Formats: sequence, structure tokens, C-alpha cells
Amino acid sequence: MFVSFFFFFFLIYFIAFKGYKSLNQLQSIVFDVAYKSNENMLVCAPTGAGKTDVAIMTVLHELKV
Repeated sequence: MFVSFFFFFFLIYFIAFKGYKSLNQLQSIVFDVAYKSNENMLVCAPTGAGKTDVAIMTVLHELKV
């Protein structure tokens, strides 16, 4: 079960960040909190700003990927 769960999020990682050469402005600002810490955060931004990718960063942090 854990292996399939891990594989699922690893697959999401490659789909979500496929073709990225760099993070956008919003993602760059929140990267340290989203990926490198356990702090709570609230992200409010317009549609298409990259909020879903920020959420995936937090999941990857928890999975230690």
C-alpha cells in the first residue's frame, strides 16, 4: 500500500513539474516554507499562479522526496 502511495505522488511530481526550468515568482517566494519547513502557510493568488504546484511541494516535503 505504501509503495503504491509513494509511486502515485512520485508520478504526480513528474507530471506537475515536467518541463519546468524554474519556479515562477509565487513559487519562488514560498519555496522555503513549502518544501523545506513544517510551518503552516496560506497561499492566496489568482488562477494560474501555481498554487497547486506549491501544494504538491508540501506533499513531497512530507514524503521526503
